[in-house]
Amino acid sequence: MLSRILEYWRAAVIILLLLLSLSFGGVYDLGDSDEEVDLQVLLENWRSYREFEASGTNSEWYAMNITTWQAENGGWRKGNLDGYATPYDGVGFQDSYFANLSTLADKATTGEIRFLAEQYSISENESNMTIFKNAVERGVDFIVDAQHSSGGWPQVYPAIDCLGCEYHNLMTYNDYVIPSAMLLLWDVSVKMDPFNSDIVDDLNHSQIQLALDKGMDFILKSQIMVDGKPTIWGQQHHPETYESMSGRSWELACRTPNESSFVTAILLNWPDRSPDIVNATWGAVGWYEDNAIENMWFDQNSGTITERDGASMWYRYYNVSQDEYFFTGYDSKKVYDLYDIPEAQRSTYSWAYNWGERIVSETSKIPLEERI
Repeated sequence: MLSRILEYWRAAVIILLLLLSLSFGGVYDLGDSDEEVDLQVLLENWRSYREFEASGTNSEWYAMNITTWQAENGGWRKGNLDGYATPYDGVGFQDSYFANLSTLADKATTGEIRFLAEQYSISENESNMTIFKNAVERGVDFIVDAQHSSGGWPQVYPAIDCLGCEYHNLMTYNDYVIPSAMLLLWDVSVKMDPFNSDIVDDLNHSQIQLALDKGMDFILKSQIMVDGKPTIWGQQHHPETYESMSGRSWELACRTPNESSFVTAILLNWPDRSPDIVNATWGAVGWYEDNAIENMWFDQNSGTITERDGASMWYRYYNVSQDEYFFTGYDSKKVYDLYDIPEAQRSTYSWAYNWGERIVSETSKIPLEERI
């Protein structure tokens, strides 16, 4: 009898793992290979909200403060971890208009939503739980509302009208806006931790699925093609033509391996393996493989490139039409040598990094014939 129970239990676990693979992606059968492929690990940091847990204060009290900072439209501003130490004072930041705008940049709003959902799951205070649930619902609604009709997301919402800041309204991969929105809605739709409770039950899930479908459509249409092959994405894209656009003075139209790594990680884990998605996924992976710079490292403290055994790096900007990296100073002039950038600017910006390293490492374990 015991052996039969154990067999039933083993079968149940296998079925559960299969269902999880269908829901979340990231599972590859490599046959007799000893290597394990974990594509979910590529999204690990993007799902993290540990920066909120490191506040050093009572987490539930801190979460309650966060809810007071939520804007009327349901979003939050970015970079306000210190501000959450106290409830909103009704004033906000006085030194910057943009600092008070609701945004998805640098995991703003999505990070707050994840942390509040986690606090909801562990709280024993029904009043606080109601507040957390309402805040999460409003936050998710903000993300759905902020989506452009073409499927992308702008850096801030609602749109702003000011001379010289038009790029804020473009469809934005910069600071991980679009992939952050996609991953949050995806996790809500499948009730992945910390949304594996009734906190998302009252949301409009058909609307969320529609947003995900539109978002994936935008990702596929905005992927930059070079010589007929899909590659990676720019920082900002036009909402209708999908072309790469300029941002700040030194952020020219480009392809960028930084934000594109997050998009590629989503594609690698996406459960719908349609031909278009498969083509986009492995086109992006192939670009990282082809453009990896081995045994080199950018030291931002000194603004110099140094040798480092075993390291891989990619430069921050590549031309739209060919695989040539470039740099720009605050004067918006494009140069092709890092040392043509003023020293002060070289050490204050991530001109190169190992953005694609984990992508190449994990996908290298998957044989070409099994890359689906």
